[in-house]
Amino acid sequence: MQTSINRPADNSFKEIIITLLLGIAVGLLVYVFLRSLQWIEYQHQIWNQLSVPLHLVALPFCLIFLIELKKRTLYFPHQVSQVTEPKQELAHHWNIWMTFFHLAGTLLSHLVGASVGREGAAILMASGFVRIFRLSWSFWGPIAAGIGFSAIVGVPWISLVLIMELFSTGLKQKIYALMGSLAAFLVLETLGTNHLFLKFNATYDPPFLQKLFFVIVLGFTAGWMMKVYKWAYRQLKHFFTSSDWYVKFFVAIVLAAFLSQPFLRKFQSLGIQSFADLESLSANWSDVISKLFVTLISVTLGFWGGEFIPLIFAGVHLGNIFSQVINFDLATGAALAAFLLFAGATRLKWTSYFLTLALLGAGWWFWAYILISTCVKVSGPYSLYREPDRTI
Repeated sequence: MQTSINRPADNSFKEIIITLLLGIAVGLLVYVFLRSLQWIEYQHQIWNQLSVPLHLVALPFCLIFLIELKKRTLYFPHQVSQVTEPKQELAHHWNIWMTFFHLAGTLLSHLVGASVGREGAAILMASGFVRIFRLSWSFWGPIAAGIGFSAIVGVPWISLVLIMELFSTGLKQKIYALMGSLAAFLVLETLGTNHLFLKFNATYDPPFLQKLFFVIVLGFTAGWMMKVYKWAYRQLKHFFTSSDWYVKFFVAIVLAAFLSQPFLRKFQSLGIQSFADLESLSANWSDVISKLFVTLISVTLGFWGGEFIPLIFAGVHLGNIFSQVINFDLATGAALAAFLLFAGATRLKWTSYFLTLALLGAGWWFWAYILISTCVKVSGPYSLYREPDRTI
């Protein structure tokens, strides 16, 4: 009888230990991932000084390697949408080394200049720890995904919002996701990791009608752009999936030639340093369109990494453009739009909303809500992350 009474407490203690170990493991992995990406971006600055960047020469061959890697390894998911609601028996057959395959494949995609992100890779790498530890996917999968996403964006509590939008979870899972995210965050802070943005001090306070006009027009435009983007994404994904390898190889050669042009080299890979300082950002429409185009081709061709950073790149540039036209504060406009295109592409309204508040502060809660809600509504029901009818 005594054993029966103590079993729930024993299980909870074991789950807490697993949660902390999972958070520490994800934190260490994300640290290695981010430091590697910093090195790659530094190398790109050197290589792009050459008349012909050598890393772009390797881009088509890298694509073929990734295609062959998928064929020759046991099954594992390659996109976030494949881990949001998998069947338990399917998750049980995922390759146990998927974490390290994603780490290598994503770093290689960045190294050769493909325009991909890092959040998708972080979610998938963290999810792979569920297989490494041989845990139940239905319980631990959402927890790991939330920890991975929060670690890569540097906001530990955002894991709660993400798993509420992507998964059906219980209270215990939400608590463990927050605990694991805090553990990962502490690991990254201890190791001195730089996050994508520092908190922006938004002191700008324009008239009511100017703010209303800005958020409505920007939200509608961003939503329409993402509706077109997602339509093109589906069409190109279907085309490349059914195409022979030499078609993909030829398109990759064209992509490499496109990115080798001196005025287009900033659209390679991450490009974080080109928009990290919102105060000095100066954008035009070609920045937004070119980045979205290069990202669309890179992701649908088969490079690994996701679209989070490229969509932020395009978002802050879009916000800067509208700020120039409407005579809005440039930095505030760019910060407001930072996660806007991500919201339209994934329909993660609340995740994007709270990330925006984490950047801008709570003073813009109303306008951020109007902006992101307008974008998500106009962008249509399709999501790159989840099913159309999935809401919270």
